[in-house]
Amino acid sequence: MASMLFSTIGQAVGGPLGGALGALLGGTIDRSLFGARRAPPRDLFVQRSAYGETIPRVFGRARQAGILIWAQPVQRNRSGGKGSDSARRGTTASFALAISSGPIRRIGRIWADGREFRSADGRFAGPVTMRVHPGLDGQPPDPLIVAAEGAGRAPAYRGLAYVVFENLALAEFGNRLPNLSFEVFADEETPSHWLGALMESAECTVRPLLSDGTVGFVADQPRWRDNAELLASWIGADPAYPDGQLTLGGEPREILIPAADLGAVPAPEQEPATPERAIAMERRPGAWSVGYYDPERDYQRGLQTEWRPRVGRELGLDAPVIASAAAAREVAALRMRRAEAGAETLQIALPMRWIFLAVGDVVRVEGVAGRWRVVRQTTEALIVTIVCEALPPAGARTPPAADPGRSLPSPVQPAPATLLRAVEPPVDPWAPTSRPGLLVAGSGAAGWAGATILFSSGAGAEPVEIGSIAPGLWAGTLLEPLPAGPGDIWDERNQPLVEVLEDENAPLSTTAEAVLAGGNLLLVGGELLQFREAIHAGGRSYRLRGLLRGRGATVIPPGGHPAGTQVIRLDPSRIARRPVTVDEERLAVTLHAEGRGDPPGGTTLELSLTAAGHAPLAPCHLQARLLPDGDLHFSWISRSRQSFGWGSEEAGMPQPYECRIGGPAAVSRQVSGHALVWPVADQIAETGAPVRAGTLQVIAIGAGPEAVRASPPLAFAF
Repeated sequence: MASMLFSTIGQAVGGPLGGALGALLGGTIDRSLFGARRAPPRDLFVQRSAYGETIPRVFGRARQAGILIWAQPVQRNRSGGKGSDSARRGTTASFALAISSGPIRRIGRIWADGREFRSADGRFAGPVTMRVHPGLDGQPPDPLIVAAEGAGRAPAYRGLAYVVFENLALAEFGNRLPNLSFEVFADEETPSHWLGALMESAECTVRPLLSDGTVGFVADQPRWRDNAELLASWIGADPAYPDGQLTLGGEPREILIPAADLGAVPAPEQEPATPERAIAMERRPGAWSVGYYDPERDYQRGLQTEWRPRVGRELGLDAPVIASAAAAREVAALRMRRAEAGAETLQIALPMRWIFLAVGDVVRVEGVAGRWRVVRQTTEALIVTIVCEALPPAGARTPPAADPGRSLPSPVQPAPATLLRAVEPPVDPWAPTSRPGLLVAGSGAAGWAGATILFSSGAGAEPVEIGSIAPGLWAGTLLEPLPAGPGDIWDERNQPLVEVLEDENAPLSTTAEAVLAGGNLLLVGGELLQFREAIHAGGRSYRLRGLLRGRGATVIPPGGHPAGTQVIRLDPSRIARRPVTVDEERLAVTLHAEGRGDPPGGTTLELSLTAAGHAPLAPCHLQARLLPDGDLHFSWISRSRQSFGWGSEEAGMPQPYECRIGGPAAVSRQVSGHALVWPVADQIAETGAPVRAGTLQVIAIGAGPEAVRASPPLAFAF
C-alpha cells in the first residue's frame, strides 16, 4: 500500500527535508502535529548574551534586540571621594551586538530600555558613537575590535549584521548596559520571497502569494524548518505536490471528478463504494487568535482573535511576524474559516488512473457540493482512495475591521549639551557676610535636564564631584552691546536685548523690592547684574529694563559687554558651589558638566581661580580737598563683607591701603584708615611744585585680584 498525507509527506518525498518536512507542512492543517516540537517564541525586544544563542535572521523590517557578541570591561572616567556617588558616575562601555544572521540594508530607530534612543532620521538622544556592519561576506573587522584584539586576531563576523558602540555613556542607564532593540531594515522583498529563502535547500518551489500588510519576519527558531513552518502558516502557503515537485503557495490544481468514476472496485463482482462524508463537530474551534508585532505601534505585541458563539477549542498562531492589525485580523479569520470547513471530510475511492492526484490538490466531485482539498492519498489493490477536507466557500464574509489600538509615541528629544558658566564673585550675592567661593551655573536648549558638576585641578588630577545644577535657569545671548553703567544706582538708560535658548523658559518681570532682595540675578560675562522688567520683543528676544550693575562686587567692564555675550540667570537652589582658599589664587582648574546630552567626559570649562572671595573690597566715595595751608587731604569709605555697605573694617581690623596719586609725577603711599594727608612740602619735594590737579586711586592691600581691591580713579583739580 502506498500512502501520502501531510504528516508523512517527508517520507514520501525524500531528499534533504527527510521526515521533518512532513511535520512542517502538516502543521498548516493541524497545529497539534508540530506544536510540541518548536522552541517557545522569544521576546524580540529582550537583549541576550548566553553562549549558544540562536542569532535570528531578519526579513523585511522588524524591531530586534541585540545579542552581545563582544565587549570590553566597563570603564570609569572619573570618581569622587570615599562614599561619593561619583564613584559610580561617568562609566562608559564599548561592545558589539549581533542583530541578524543575514545581511541588512540599514538601521532605523533604536530603543534603550524601551525608550526611543535614536530617531528615524538618525538623531541620538545624546552623544553616541555607533558603527553598523551590514553582514556582507567581505566586511572587514571593526577598528575598535582590531585595536583591542590585535590585527589578524580580530573577528570580522562576516555574514553577520552587527553594531558596535564605542564608549557609550551608561550613567542614565544606572551604569549598566541598557537593553537595546533596533529597527532593522533587511530587504524590500515579499513574504513569499522570504519563505523561498528559508526553503532554499529543500528542493521546494514557493509560488508568489498575496500578503498585503506583512512587512517583516524574524526567523528566531533554532531549526530552519520551524521558521518556515511559522511563515508558511501565516501567509497560508499550503503545500502541494504536483508533478512530483513539492510546492508551497500559489493556486493549487483544481480537478473535476465525474460521478462515473466514484466508487471504483477492483473486481466486477464487488459493490461500488459510495463517497463517505462526515463532520467532526469537536474539531470546530471556538476561537482563533493570532499574535504579531504591529509596526504602527513601535512594533509592540498585538493580538487579533476571530470568535464564534460556540464551545470549542481555542487555537492560535504566535509568530514573529511584523504586520498591520488588518493583516493579522485577516489571518485569524482565514484560519478560522479553514478550521471550520476542515471539520467536514470526504473519502472517495477512484480508479487507478487517478493515481496522479496529490496532496494539496483541490477537487470538485460531480454530485457533491463544495470544493475539497486532498489531505491524504492511498493506493491499494489498484484503487486510489483520497481523503479530502472541505474548503470554505469563495464568498466567505469579510472579517470586521481591525483595531490596532493606540500608541503614545515618545519621539527622541536629542538632549542638548550643557551651557556651563562659572563666576567667583567677591561677595556672595545672596549672603554678603559669607565667602562665596566658586559659583557654577548651567542651562541648555529645550530638553536639558541638568547635570552633575565635577572639579579637577592640575594635569592628571582625579575629578571630584562638587554638586549638581538643575534645570529652570534660562540662558541666552546679548543681541546688542551692553555699555558700561553706574554701579551704585538703578541703570535706567541701558536696556539690553537678550535672545533666550527656549521659549518655555523666559525672563519674567518682578518688583523693585524683589530685585533688592536678590531676585532676577544674571551673570553677563563676568558681571553680576539684576533686572526689574522683561519686555517681549518678538520671537525668543526680550528687552531688560531697570538694571542694578556690578552685583556681588563684580567688576563692570569699562567697555561694557559686546553682542554675543552669554547670559544666564542664577538661583541659589539650582547652582553648584565650591569653596576657594587663599592658596588657590591663580590655580588653573577644569569644570566638567556631565548631563544626558554632554559628551563622554562631560562639557568642560577651563578657568583660573582668583580667590576673589578673600580679597578686601575696594573703598568707595573717594574725595580730595585742598587745605588752606596747601596740603591735599584725601578720604574714602571702607567696605567689608561683615556689613556689605560702608564704614566697617573686616573683622574689626584696620585695612591697609595703597594710595596712587597720578599727575606731574606718580606718587604712592600706604596708609591704614580712611584718609591721607599729603603735605605741600612733600608735594614740592616729590614733584617740584605744589600739586593742584591729578588722579587718585585707592587699592586695598591683600589677596585676590586687584580689580576687586582697587577703586575707580578719582580726578581732582583745584
